[in-house]
Amino acid sequence: MPSRRIVTALKRRCVFSKTTDSTTPSRGEEFIMLLEDTTASQAEVLAQHLCMAVAEHDFARIGTLTVSAGVTQHKDDDDDQSLLVRVDNALYLSKLNGRNRVSVLD
Repeated sequence: MPSRRIVTALKRRCVFSKTTDSTTPSRGEEFIMLLEDTTASQAEVLAQHLCMAVAEHDFARIGTLTVSAGVTQHKDDDDDQSLLVRVDNALYLSKLNGRNRVSVLD
């Protein structure tokens, strides 16, 4: 299953700075990364590194892949739904603007 191979490759290629950081499949080939005590700009840099790492990795029988990422930061008045809608909109913006890119929405 490609989703599991991608998560495994991401975990091998990326160093999470805190034990509370996590990566998990969301829907289909989409993933959610939760990064505690991380600003949106720090998350953007990490997402850019992930895009590059995946683009440079040769996945057996699949070849190369690209990543589009959406980044946002939790706000005090967020509930689960508002946070997911905002990050989903950021992801859609990345896909709309040519894929293999990172978009940040406040």
